[in-house]
Amino acid sequence: MLSSTIGGHDANRHYENKNKGDILDFDLLGLPETCDEISVKKNANVKHVISTELEFDNMKGVCRGNGRIKVRLNEGESEE
Repeated sequence: MLSSTIGGHDANRHYENKNKGDILDFDLLGLPETCDEISVKKNANVKHVISTELEFDNMKGVCRGNGRIKVRLNEGESEE
């Protein structure tokens, strides 16, 4: 395997230590009508949110109360 050591960096060492965090997928129920994707991301309280999906009533412009969020946990973070 070829690797570059330009500037004193070892590429192989970097790739071996890549993020090994778990990916969690949560179903969200009972969200308020005023809920949006930004507030869901803030309340998740994790550094890496992969995606959020909320059900919206397009006629009223409000959240229907259901959604889903997918997050990646970093080292030291837990499901709680």
